[in-house]
Amino acid sequence: MWCPEDLLIGALNSCLMLTFLSVSRRRGLQVVAYESSAQGTLEHIEGQYRVTRVEVHPVVLLNADIDFAPAREAMQETLETCMITNSIRATVDLIPQFRERTASSGQRDGHIGHFGSKMNYLASAACEFGQQIVSRNALSARASTS
Repeated sequence: MWCPEDLLIGALNSCLMLTFLSVSRRRGLQVVAYESSAQGTLEHIEGQYRVTRVEVHPVVLLNADIDFAPAREAMQETLETCMITNSIRATVDLIPQFRERTASSGQRDGHIGHFGSKMNYLASAACEFGQQIVSRNALSARASTS
């Protein structure tokens, strides 16, 4: 069963991914694959439950390491322009990792780990106070040859 907290963290995770992909495309970066996980902290403050912090850990696969600096800049712009991030009171920590696609990395065809070519959401039921809310998201895209 999904809790509203799960849906909030999933929405934030998805919005950051889509915003990053949009910013990257506008900047001319080729993102081979994107996978992220997010955890939120639910606290009871002044008689109310609220999500106070969300950590998002995207792993971005790029064609070359020369794209790492521009990708970091795109990630910063993503944090500043994401609609969900700008709509909530929780602190959002975006902690990205960038990897280069290489023949020896074991990553091919735009896949990171076991995720396929569609977005996947897995979330734990964490509706009780003090537990963490977890969301996972993945998108793999084949590099364009055109």
